Amino acid sequence: MEANDKRALETTDDEDLFVAESLFYLLNEQLMQRNDLLLKKATPDVRNTYKQLMNRFNFISLERVKILVDYYYDKARDKWIRPAKDQYVITITMVVKSGYFLYQDRDSAIEIRRYGYYIPNPNVKRIFFNDGYSEVLWKNPNETSLSTVNVLPYQLIEKIQSRKKPNENRQKILNLLKRRNFSTIPLVIDEIDEYCKKNSCPEEIKYKRYLNTLGILYRAGMLRRF
Repeated sequence: MEANDKRALETTDDEDLFVAESLFYLLNEQLMQRNDLLLKKATPDVRNTYKQLMNRFNFISLERVKILVDYYYDKARDKWIRPAKDQYVITITMVVKSGYFLYQDRDSAIEIRRYGYYIPNPNVKRIFFNDGYSEVLWKNPNETSLSTVNVLPYQLIEKIQSRKKPNENRQKILNLLKRRNFSTIPLVIDEIDEYCKKNSCPEEIKYKRYLNTLGILYRAGMLRRF
């Protein structure tokens, strides 16, 4: 679970739902403010990609799921027990996101993530947790070892790679080589230096080394015969 991205509350009646809705609006405002802040701090590549992905399907919603309980797991006694008559229905209220949002873990690079969610079919038996649910149970949970249960998350998260803007200098290098216009090598090297002062471009170091070699060959007259 991401600490700032989603919360789960157990509620039993409409009064508790009012509390949950109040929390939802507060979280919604905080999440959107954080998203705007990360957008301002993001690299140009991330900003450009995110602006292309943003659409009207980005939203945060409050989902309320009612579960009919056959068994509770008692951690203290390490066993499954039948619920009391007034505890056979439990409601989980979740704040979930859908669409594209920005994410940063402490001081790490800002990422774009696509969020989705899935609420399982209520007509089959499963083990439910705050952050996910089990696969379909074909036998009673007291006959199932929890260590073997595969937990599937309500919230589905996918990291999106940012689309880097094509480097114009790289295209100039290709054009230079195609046309054998070696006399412009010093100018292209200066443009790469200027570009790399403003952008992170470790790959350009290889191109610059290659161009320097070509420049030496050109000045020595080795390339002028071609």
